[in-house]
Amino acid sequence: MTARRLLSASAIAVLLAGTGAPSGQPAQGSFTRLRAHALSPFAAVVTWTDTTPGRAAVSYGLEHESEAVWASTAKVAAEHTIRIDGLAPGSTYELRPHVRLVRGGAASGPTLTVETPRVRGPVTTAVGRDGSILLDGVPFFPIMQWLQCPSSFATNVALGVDVFLGKGCSDNPDATEVAQLASLGAFSVLPFDAAVQDKPGLFGWHFDDEPDGNGEPPTAVAQQFRRNRTEDPRHVNFLTVESNFYSRMSPPAISGGDRSVYRGYASTTDVLGFDLYPIYGWCRPDWISWVGAAQRQLVDDYAGGRPTYQWIEATATSGRFCKGPGPTATEVRAEVWMAVVNGAKAIGYFTHSWTPDYSQFRVTRSVQAEMQRTDGQLRELTPVLLGRETRVRVAGTAAVEATARSYGGATYVLAVNTSRSPQRATFTVAAPAARSAGVIDEGRSVRISHGSLSDAFAPLQVHLYELAPRGF
Repeated sequence: MTARRLLSASAIAVLLAGTGAPSGQPAQGSFTRLRAHALSPFAAVVTWTDTTPGRAAVSYGLEHESEAVWASTAKVAAEHTIRIDGLAPGSTYELRPHVRLVRGGAASGPTLTVETPRVRGPVTTAVGRDGSILLDGVPFFPIMQWLQCPSSFATNVALGVDVFLGKGCSDNPDATEVAQLASLGAFSVLPFDAAVQDKPGLFGWHFDDEPDGNGEPPTAVAQQFRRNRTEDPRHVNFLTVESNFYSRMSPPAISGGDRSVYRGYASTTDVLGFDLYPIYGWCRPDWISWVGAAQRQLVDDYAGGRPTYQWIEATATSGRFCKGPGPTATEVRAEVWMAVVNGAKAIGYFTHSWTPDYSQFRVTRSVQAEMQRTDGQLRELTPVLLGRETRVRVAGTAAVEATARSYGGATYVLAVNTSRSPQRATFTVAAPAARSAGVIDEGRSVRISHGSLSDAFAPLQVHLYELAPRGF
């Protein structure tokens, strides 16, 4: 995407440029009085006029990423106003208007660039009826880090992290920590501290890490949860457990092997997460597909409709309990999308290493570059990730996992090869209107035939498909 003009949160740009039509069609829309501006940290509006009536849409995305997300209307008019929701605060978006004319043909207008402001002041977080995490009432997909000192805050924010769970430096006061993160446009999740519950930069509270592995029963966590809810009903609570709920792992010792204890842990929190680390923690790269399978079990069998998250291994080394290489950039990306495809409503990165000495952030340059790319896609596609799930059938291989979402009149298929061998998969979605699917950030498209699209996957490869709204 190429920026044409930058709009601040308070300014409005008016472009009177000509139009371009897709697929070699002649330009037909006038796109006069074309304007866009940010309404809030989470929303913008685009307005324009056409000389002849038609149906309108806007494709949009983060600057330097892609115009992968759509907002469209079924209304036929000459005056168009389209509101775009679910934007990320403090981010630059490029927006392109489109019109499908009544007399036939479609046209695309020039690109507008809009900058959303950062969130100012204290925020409220909650869980929505659909199981999404809400930030000031807007669906939000947290990209988290674990136990980082302030010296690494800026580095992680630059990679796309926006929520820091836990305090990496115990001598950093809570009030200082939330203020430092607020200044970077990020948030903190802390052990409960009433003194900062109304401070900018606070996202929520977390309980002791992995209580199931430390002999702390759900009843003990429940007592803390009730206190937090009573003293601060305006912020969500996070709980991370071990992966022993997963059927391929050893059952939990705390309950004598009864995995139903994890339903008890789920009932003591708003948001439930876990860690598995097949490569870093177990030196078992052949277990990588367990990341998605365990995420699905947590969602289906234990979370009870609560939003879930998973910590993704991103460290340059193996852990303290086995010897081997850390995950590659390809493995990190695959694990993120395995978690998302299988229902995660947030992800976090684990970057701690004890080899050759302790570091909270030992990450190779290639993995950092992949974190930045993947996090950009997660942020851009947040409305899609948290949008309405629609049915998709995958044929040809059991190794490729996928989910389909509908948002803004478009349909999306998010797919990942969970195996270390090449695969080919065919995806069928309900009544697709498009003749082809764009492959996001790959500069290509895949033909749709009889409601299905087929594609090849390299080992652990991710493909993200976008089927534009009908007529566009």
